[in-house]
Amino acid sequence: MNLLGQQKASKGVFSDDAVKAAREVGQRIVLIDGNGLAELMIDHGIGVTELIKYSIKKIDQDYFEEAQE
Repeated sequence: MNLLGQQKASKGVFSDDAVKAAREVGQRIVLIDGNGLAELMIDHGIGVTELIKYSIKKIDQDYFEEAQE
């Protein structure tokens, strides 16, 4: 916990013991679990690689209506 204070960190990934210690410290510390970390990494493109990109398409009704005129 001292390292967090020295770095002025407010976020991190912690063990159960660290969660208990964080509650006892007077600082406000945001604790996240592994799933939360993974979501943040994906949302912000940190440490991830895009494997597949796809688009969703719909039928353009105007195209068919114009073609019949």
